[in-house]
Amino acid sequence: MVNHNIVWEGNKEKHLSKNPLLRFLLRKFNRDVVKMVSLCSPKTILDVGCGEGFTTRAIADAFPDARVRAIDGEQEYVIYALRHSRRPNISYAREDLYALDVPSIPLYDCVVANELLEHLEDAPGVLERLTRLSRRFVVVSVPNEPWFQIANFLRGKYLRTFGNTPGHINHWTRKGLRDFASGYGIVVRLETSGFWNIVLFERQSGSRESKETPPAAVGRYRQIFFSRNFLHYFWTGGAVTVTQVALLWFFIDVMRIPTIISSIIVVGGLFFLRYLILFSLRVIK
Repeated sequence: MVNHNIVWEGNKEKHLSKNPLLRFLLRKFNRDVVKMVSLCSPKTILDVGCGEGFTTRAIADAFPDARVRAIDGEQEYVIYALRHSRRPNISYAREDLYALDVPSIPLYDCVVANELLEHLEDAPGVLERLTRLSRRFVVVSVPNEPWFQIANFLRGKYLRTFGNTPGHINHWTRKGLRDFASGYGIVVRLETSGFWNIVLFERQSGSRESKETPPAAVGRYRQIFFSRNFLHYFWTGGAVTVTQVALLWFFIDVMRIPTIISSIIVVGGLFFLRYLILFSLRVIK
C-alpha cells in the first residue's frame, strides 16, 4: 500500500525546493511538457493525476484560451491545487483514476499524464482509458530510470531503497517508455528532459488489454515472492546489502585499501550491478 502522505510531502518538497539546480530542472521539465502539448494545438486539455497543480498551471498559462480539466485521485492534492494553482481556465476535481468514465465520443484534444504512471499498479489499464479519452494525442512523462534513482541516491535521498522514490512501483528507461507508449498509438516525439522522459503519441483506433495481468496458474505465494515490489525491495536490496558488507570487510581489512576508496568502489559498483540484475529480471523496463 502506497503511503500517499509520504508521496505528497516528497512531491511538494521537490517542487518548492530552493535548490537552484533542482528548480532549474523542474522549470525545464515544465517548459518541455508545454512544448509537447503545443504540438497538439489543443483547445481542450485533460490533465490526469494533476497532483498539486504545479505543471497544470504551467500548461494553463501557456494556453490561456484552452479549457483545462485537471483531476486527481487524492482529495488533499486537489484542495492544495485549488488554493495554490488556480487559473481562470482550469477546473480541478477529484476522480478515481481506475474508474474514469469513458464516453463514446472523446472530449479532449490532448490528454496529459505527468509523473503518474510510475505510481499505479495497473498503469497499462489506466493508460488505455486515457487514450480513449483523447480525440488524438496523449502526452506522458515518467522518471528517466535508472538516472532518476541514481540522482536521488547521490543527493542522499531514499537511501534505504537505493534512491527509489516512495510510491514509485513502475520504472521505465527511455526505450522502455517508447515501447510502452507504442502499444497504444504512434509515437510522434520522445524527449528527455533532465531526469524525466516525455512521450507524445497519437492514439490508434481500438484498445488493447493489459499485458501485466498475471497468469491464473501462478500460485498465491509465487505471486507474492516474485512480484516486482518484492524483488525490488527484498531480493535485490537484501543481496546487495549482504554483498556490500562482505566486500567492504575484504577491501578494508584484508586488502588494506583506504576506507573512502573502498566505499566508493563497493557502493558504486554494487549500485550499478543492482540495475543490471533488475534489467535482466525486467523489473525495470
